[in-house]
Amino acid sequence: MEVSQRAKSYIENNFSPSESRILENELASLEGEVSERGGEFSERIASSIIILAKRNFDNLGRVITSTKSDWRDVLLASGLDNDDWRLGVEALLGPHT
Repeated sequence: MEVSQRAKSYIENNFSPSESRILENELASLEGEVSERGGEFSERIASSIIILAKRNFDNLGRVITSTKSDWRDVLLASGLDNDDWRLGVEALLGPHT
């Protein structure tokens, strides 16, 4: 799964052009790395990273590194670690079409 169109739209509308490029590249790279290890990169993980990047973009490198070692850490840090995480993703990115 690649980064969803609604995630891309959110990134483009809420980050500067340079930050958008960096964030989209990091998400694409992370997706490839997770897939190579037999995992599945999800919109939930991408949304968690977006939330954390929005809070403090300067920590993006640390967030990406953390995700590579254990993606559950970013879910917890972003608040998308609970059963109603879909509501959080929709609140961030808008309804899934």
